[in-house]
Amino acid sequence: MFNSWTEEQVKNYVNTQLHQLELNFKDNTREIEKQLRETPKNREGIIKTLNEQKTKIEIKYREDLDKFNKLDKKGLIEWQQKEIEGYNKKKGQQTLRSSESGTMWIMDYIDETNPTKFYFGTNSHVAKAIKDNLVSFSLTRLNSDISVGQTFNLNGFDKNFTKFVFEKNENGTKLKDAVSAIFHATDFIKDESNPLKMLEDKQKEKYKDAGIFADFAVIEVDFSKLLDNSKYKYSIWSESNEVSHKYDKDQNKLISLITNDYAKSNKQIQFESESLLDDKKYKTFDRKLDFDPKKQNEVDEYTKLDSLYIVGYPIAVEDYYLDKYEDYKQLQNREYDYSLWVNSESKYYKNLVKKEGTPPSFKEYETDKGNFFSYQIGYRSFIDKPGLTDAFLAVHRIGKKLYTLDNNGKPKKYFNYGLEILPRFYAPSGGASGSSVRTKDNKLLAVFHAANNSAKTGLAAVFRSRGKTIITYLVIIN
Repeated sequence: MFNSWTEEQVKNYVNTQLHQLELNFKDNTREIEKQLRETPKNREGIIKTLNEQKTKIEIKYREDLDKFNKLDKKGLIEWQQKEIEGYNKKKGQQTLRSSESGTMWIMDYIDETNPTKFYFGTNSHVAKAIKDNLVSFSLTRLNSDISVGQTFNLNGFDKNFTKFVFEKNENGTKLKDAVSAIFHATDFIKDESNPLKMLEDKQKEKYKDAGIFADFAVIEVDFSKLLDNSKYKYSIWSESNEVSHKYDKDQNKLISLITNDYAKSNKQIQFESESLLDDKKYKTFDRKLDFDPKKQNEVDEYTKLDSLYIVGYPIAVEDYYLDKYEDYKQLQNREYDYSLWVNSESKYYKNLVKKEGTPPSFKEYETDKGNFFSYQIGYRSFIDKPGLTDAFLAVHRIGKKLYTLDNNGKPKKYFNYGLEILPRFYAPSGGASGSSVRTKDNKLLAVFHAANNSAKTGLAAVFRSRGKTIITYLVIIN
């Protein structure tokens, strides 16, 4: 591309990149500087961590600034070639790996004395990887005996996580017989309400065979089949070591172990029954931007608010919390391992455990909360409700192409549709797809399906919405 450019075009391109670099730098440092201003001076550990993060960002910015300032046409061509090689290398690794990772959570189970069949919620784009040629299926979950405030290592380096691996046996029994996607959220509204009916005539013809979808699916797992040694083989892992021999072979006990005894838990999930488009419901999550913690009446109001709680297991390749000395072994394996992420602020990392004889690092009203809606404007479609958006209007596709799913043996294209949440401070890497968004009462609000790291937010498809009439004529801009 750059071979045919004039020096003036090269100069303009470099200036554009420098401007974007500066914007990214300011965005990355603004939040840290805000936290430094708000952190009491006696919280030395927090201040040190924040300053270290700021220094790393500044060093990286100066390095990139110096690199782009020196680029001429030849340098741009070499830079482009390296980018292409890097892309092809990643593409090749993905092809070799040919796997899909995501986060899922128990929705329900067939109610019987000893349940064996469970139903998990996740994303459609995760669940569609379950095909006839599936050769292995693994579940990693956090153990139930953890303590509040613990700091975790990567999943494969932490005894608090247990991994269960299921594989095909020599007899060739398909894994799909025990693990299957039984529901994809496609074409779930009445035909007369379909927004594709409102497209202008040319586009209506172009997309006549397309449908609408929300990135949600239900996976059925029949553990009575998976744990049948005549059909499949299984193994149990902790800290990257096989520990199968430590556990009872009894099927019911193993199912209780895998599911953290969910069937007997008093914390089973429910779906939120109210719509976030209702003003009264929305306000229960609407934190004031100018919240002043020095005013008790504002603290009281803040305490009464509900908040969003999100947990996911992204691949650890972008886990920038790892220390290059203390976590050397983890850093070597982070491209192949996962870490637990929540929608919280970085200031809490390694600072939640209260040391004996010292006051807690944070106020109780802070640590009792999850997080709130993002005020990011890039996706917003409701002027009076920051943090909510209409998927069809604001982001009808993720990436360059419409979503595709097999429909009775033929591929069908789908437009992203429905109400979506933009969560604050939750934009993890791949693997977090399928994270559930919940209230403080453990009620399901949405399922997370796309991240935008530069905006520090993402998209989560809301389960319940009463809808809102806002438009009667549409033109899709590609």
